[in-house]
Amino acid sequence: DLRVDARSLDIAAVRPYLAARLNAVLASALLSARGNLAINQTSAAAPIKIAYTGNGRLANVHLLDARSENDLLKWQALDVEQISAKIGEPVPEVTVGKLTLADFYARVIVSDQGRLNLIDLVKRDGQPAIDLAVPKAETKLASISATPTKPPEVSMPVDRDMAGNEPANKATQPRSMATKEIGDPSTPRPVIRIQQIEIVRGNVNFTDNFIKPNYTANMTGLGGTVSTLASDAIEPATMTLAGKIDDEAPLDISGRLNPLAPKLFLDIEGRTKGVDLPRLTPYSIKYAGYPIVKGKLSMEVSYKVDNDKLSANNHLFLDQLTFGDKVESPTATKLPVLLAVSLLKNTRGEIDINLPISGSLSDPKFSVGGIIVQVIVNVLTKIVTAPFALLASAFGGGEELGYVEFAAGSAALTANQTKRIDTLAKALNDRPALKVDIIGRVDPNVDTEGARTAKLDAKIRAAKVRQIVRGGGDSVDPAKVTVSDQERSALMAAVYDEEKIPDKPRNFIGIAKTVPAQDMEMLIVKNLAVTTEDLRTLANQRAAAVRNRLEVEGKVPRERLFLVEPKLDAGDIKDSGAKTRVDFSLK
Repeated sequence: DLRVDARSLDIAAVRPYLAARLNAVLASALLSARGNLAINQTSAAAPIKIAYTGNGRLANVHLLDARSENDLLKWQALDVEQISAKIGEPVPEVTVGKLTLADFYARVIVSDQGRLNLIDLVKRDGQPAIDLAVPKAETKLASISATPTKPPEVSMPVDRDMAGNEPANKATQPRSMATKEIGDPSTPRPVIRIQQIEIVRGNVNFTDNFIKPNYTANMTGLGGTVSTLASDAIEPATMTLAGKIDDEAPLDISGRLNPLAPKLFLDIEGRTKGVDLPRLTPYSIKYAGYPIVKGKLSMEVSYKVDNDKLSANNHLFLDQLTFGDKVESPTATKLPVLLAVSLLKNTRGEIDINLPISGSLSDPKFSVGGIIVQVIVNVLTKIVTAPFALLASAFGGGEELGYVEFAAGSAALTANQTKRIDTLAKALNDRPALKVDIIGRVDPNVDTEGARTAKLDAKIRAAKVRQIVRGGGDSVDPAKVTVSDQERSALMAAVYDEEKIPDKPRNFIGIAKTVPAQDMEMLIVKNLAVTTEDLRTLANQRAAAVRNRLEVEGKVPRERLFLVEPKLDAGDIKDSGAKTRVDFSLK
């Protein structure tokens, strides 16, 4: 039963023990402790029981990566107050009143093989011990140990209880759960309780060597608190954390979590604003094939893990995202990235997108990063394969904007189709980087008969114009002439008389008989020829009508509108829309 009062003990003697277990080299560490230590063994066969109450500090800690000898982890002071620890009991218990980590630095590295250095921090079975006699390592250790940083003085109040007793704040402690409630009775889980965690002036340096060129980012000024964490408590802890990315963009994380529970519980939100996108150029080259030359990123994320199920949402806001010239990358997506960005970016140069993800942590193939990448690829694929669905959902309430339908044989726009064109114009004006190809189409099986009827209508209107001129009126555009039902029969007869129809009914002396207007129409239409060139003209007229509407009424600049070679068949149309139409293609 000992009273302990230790000040800044150099614990370099533990290096061989750490070397056998960690892929890291302990460069320096100073241990301080003040409290009561009890060690008890009732018999030679009984386990040794250790109990400690009091306070502790681990200062000037400096860990080096054993392979690269770079800084891995260091901090100025880790203060642990109101410790009550019982080791060797059937259910080990550790209770801490407050844990404060000050002025810490962590280096997180993704290797060129894509592995995180922290994953390999603890050695697996069969890994060799670290050779502490390597000359470079000795030099590094000597240079660090020669100039130790003195930790700040912190008062170390003595816990009033004797070793082995419950701490003074026992009333605030959650009740221990029975072993059978938290795990397999043969391997009881220790009960760990931390009443409060405080982080002050943290710095996390992240480097990704998996991509070329390498990417590096700093999270600086990290600070915050975590409320009670307990392995035997149902209620999760509340966490708040704030800092900056690269000393510029603010970073805030808040929510609830319980990493000590038998099953991880997490419900957190994070947000950052104004991250400079050119810093992410290594990723954009590798996965998109283009460098980022301009832009800022703001992001709001929420992640919830409950009962091994993850549900999350990533809200991304990109402002003025601008790519440079294409760079060849074997890992880049084959999707048209520039088109996707043009579809997403509005007139203010903004992209606002949500990426929900979900999955099961119990799945051995589960990977949050893999899911996010897959979701992004799926979103981009959907955008570029169905771009008009995106525009319709944003501007047209779900109406199909990929084509405009026409009546058989006609190039005249109806009210419904002009509404559709106007909606497309609104979308194009909000996406100024987009250009559109306008493809006039015909379906010979439908448009041939319709073209004959259209030709007849044109002949009837021309007949009326001739009638107006003979009556002394001014000539007018036949396309603007209207024909009433009462006029149509007489004008039909005039057209019938002028048409050279081989099978006109005639009397016995060869003069054409007078037949009903319906029969006249049938005979005229039957003998009107519709050539491939006529169908091509119809397709071009349809495309021109749409282009003119977009330009004149929709205010879309003509340089963004391209009439392309018409299509004179409908074999490749797979949707349920009319095949007599104009199609759009974005670029």
